[in-house]
Amino acid sequence: MEKLFSPRSIAIVGISSRPGNLGQGVLLNLGEYGYQGEVYLVGRGGGECQGLAIHRSVDDLPEGIDLAVILTPAPTVPDYLDACGRRGIRRACVESSGFGEFSAGGAALQARMVEVARKWDIRFTGPNGLGVINLEKGVCVPFAPMTRDRVCRGRVSILAQSGGLIQHACYLLTAAGMGINKGVSMATRST
Repeated sequence: MEKLFSPRSIAIVGISSRPGNLGQGVLLNLGEYGYQGEVYLVGRGGGECQGLAIHRSVDDLPEGIDLAVILTPAPTVPDYLDACGRRGIRRACVESSGFGEFSAGGAALQARMVEVARKWDIRFTGPNGLGVINLEKGVCVPFAPMTRDRVCRGRVSILAQSGGLIQHACYLLTAAGMGINKGVSMATRST
């Protein structure tokens, strides 16, 4: 759980400088909450985003990054997860959708993803979730933009299947003066 909630390094997989890219939301949230660890970006197009280089492949990353946040089309996720395993990344938040919650084909992709995770002993949240939040450490990896005025640090922690529910609860808890400490969005088993 330490590498999931308190990672010293995070790779955002599926980011680009294109407006509207969901990976940019993750990067903005990490900056908003003052994440102090190393952040690495991966996107097929390369380039840079917010002053950070975008690596074209997970294979170009240093070994042993603590957490990968994956926001790529569902058919690509098992291969990205496999690449993470090869680089020693053993925790992931799969925020992509289109798996068992979507179709029989998606369920087959999800089964393949689970197979890859078992091969490399990777623990992951998702798919189709908002990842993890640990405001004590500045870790805030939902793709939906979050700001300190709408989501502040507090003492309440949330575990829920729905990422949307977690986001809404964060807003309500902040408005009530309670705030949020930790949150994790997980998927129900659908295979």
